[in-house]
Amino acid sequence: MDDQVAGDKSHSLQRAKRIFLVNGALFVCLVTIAAFLYLNGDEENAGRDAAPAVPAVPERAWSLSELAFLKGEMQALSEHPATMPEFEKAWVRAVCRKMILRDADFADVLEDGVESLVDAYSRGYAERFDEYFDDRAARELGFSYGLKFDPTIHGVFARRTDALLANNRGRLETHYGIRDEAEWRLFSEAFNLGYAQGYRIVEEGATAGSRRDRISLFED
Repeated sequence: MDDQVAGDKSHSLQRAKRIFLVNGALFVCLVTIAAFLYLNGDEENAGRDAAPAVPAVPERAWSLSELAFLKGEMQALSEHPATMPEFEKAWVRAVCRKMILRDADFADVLEDGVESLVDAYSRGYAERFDEYFDDRAARELGFSYGLKFDPTIHGVFARRTDALLANNRGRLETHYGIRDEAEWRLFSEAFNLGYAQGYRIVEEGATAGSRRDRISLFED
């Protein structure tokens, strides 16, 4: 009889241990899931907001010559024609050469390959010399988007917006009249400058009060 009682107690103890271990494992799983959802709250918001109306266009691969031409366009577009001296090939080429030598994207180019890149940069610069891209709207949009984040909730440093911009590129290009890659890159740079400025500011009525609040790029 005593042996049976002892056996029953041992069986009950083992069963209790199993239940305890199962409950403990379940608790750990729940805590892990909750932590994951909490820490990734703004990624989810960004993912919902970044869902494109049309499929995002894959980033194309640029040759060094194409990239030099593109950056020449960007430099010209960022300079208002009214503030520039009369176009002169000698000084334009000298400026373009300095820009090529300073650019990290061309750091591995050998000396004998620099001049061909200067040629491409100069052509891009000359082609858009009389144009200007006003980036104020991009800065304002970036600022208003950054203003929605509370650094004490989302982190001291603003997160990258590459995916957000890429997934909304079609809508942004249509709304802001962005015509090509050079203007798109200038828009993106200006957006990020405004975004970093707005991110540091907490404004009542504009800044989200919780990590779980939906943060959208667009107001609608």
